[in-house]
Amino acid sequence: GAIPDISRLVSLRNVDFSNNNLSGRIPQYLANFPMLRNLNLSMNEFEGSVPIEGVFRNATSVSVFGNKNLCGGIRQMQLKPCTVKASPRPRKHLSLKKKVAIGIGAGMASLFLFIIAASLCWFKKRKSKKKNNANGSTLGPFFEKIS
Repeated sequence: GAIPDISRLVSLRNVDFSNNNLSGRIPQYLANFPMLRNLNLSMNEFEGSVPIEGVFRNATSVSVFGNKNLCGGIRQMQLKPCTVKASPRPRKHLSLKKKVAIGIGAGMASLFLFIIAASLCWFKKRKSKKKNNANGSTLGPFFEKIS
């Protein structure tokens, strides 16, 4: 199990939790005990990074021997460095305002393109009618063209 909560016992000078089958992370509050001079955490199953403040600044005041899953700490403890696991990049979610703005923009662009396409078709049709009228007689289909 974990170290019991002793965070209120700030006047402790010597703490020995060795050989107690303790596990989990070393509580950060142990680094904040101003009177703590000796801390023995050896032969347990602690894991994670070792604090580097308070009593943990002095390698001769702290023993973490036999905790194979610890990392970090000060150099004199000779622990393996902690590896930072690269978490997958969080997906950036668009806010509702941005989604609405994108939707309105796409709708307006589509409408604009439709109006341009319809205008081009209308002008083309109108131009072809004028061309047909210029080629034919002004009297229309009632009289044939005389050459």
